[in-house]
Amino acid sequence: MSEIGFKAASRIWFGFMWRSFVLTMPVMLAVEAASWALMPHLSPGEPLRRRQFEAFIEQGVLIWIPFMFVSIVLQIQALKWTLNSLKSR
Repeated sequence: MSEIGFKAASRIWFGFMWRSFVLTMPVMLAVEAASWALMPHLSPGEPLRRRQFEAFIEQGVLIWIPFMFVSIVLQIQALKWTLNSLKSR
């Protein structure tokens, strides 16, 4: 097996990054919309009470865990997509 050069490695990395971005962007927008809908909102000048803070953390974790799982799956798919495109060359 021959060693890969810097230019080739850069092309592989860039290919992976833009594919990952393309696959992840719709999920990020959906998570942002879900966060906006589920997170408690404060009025300007209203102090953050302990229960509001606890609710914010709880809901944040409930959104974060599935997002991380989906993000990992999408990055794996982006890597497969990148490697398959390299094989076809």
